[in-house]
Amino acid sequence: MNDTLSPGKKEIHKQVLVETFKKKGGKNSYEIRVRALEIFDQNWHIVFPKHLPNNHPWGTRFRTDLTLVEKQDSKLPYLVAKPTSITIVTGDAAKVLPERVGANFRGRSLQSWKKARKRKLHKEIDKGFQNESETLYREELAKDNISRFKIFGGILIVIFITFCGVIIDINPAFAVLVACLGIGITIHGIANQGFPIKPDHLKENEENDK
Repeated sequence: MNDTLSPGKKEIHKQVLVETFKKKGGKNSYEIRVRALEIFDQNWHIVFPKHLPNNHPWGTRFRTDLTLVEKQDSKLPYLVAKPTSITIVTGDAAKVLPERVGANFRGRSLQSWKKARKRKLHKEIDKGFQNESETLYREELAKDNISRFKIFGGILIVIFITFCGVIIDINPAFAVLVACLGIGITIHGIANQGFPIKPDHLKENEENDK
């Protein structure tokens, strides 16, 4: 019953039954609007050629192709009627098809759209948080590896120069200078240690891979 156009986030539903109705506007005034009787809830906004509702009494029923338009910057989606597909219907053609309403059709309501949009936003936020936490974890892990290298490197320098001072007769001042350098590198490594905390989603991925 429907064709989906993914590039523009549009869905086209063929020959949906709609009708005109009076909607209260300003003070003691009414406007002729169009609402869907199938597939969609009646509170969806429908972009419809103005001359048709105005030239026919309210309650007139039409069948038309409706395009669901969902834009990034709009709070709610809306429906657009295809002018060339609009036909006035009467009799059996004007009756609501049972398979296209209520529990028989898992259609679109504004409430369900809002819930789906909310779930989508939550997933995007969770995904963004996961990416940020993973990036931070990688940075801290790299930082921790460099710090470990400095710590062990500095300790090895101190051990090496001490060993050389005992075994080989070297200049004491040079030995002290090199030892201080090794100690400085070790302290710098300790002071700049990273604290990599593995995000929960990475732990879950590792457990699933086992």
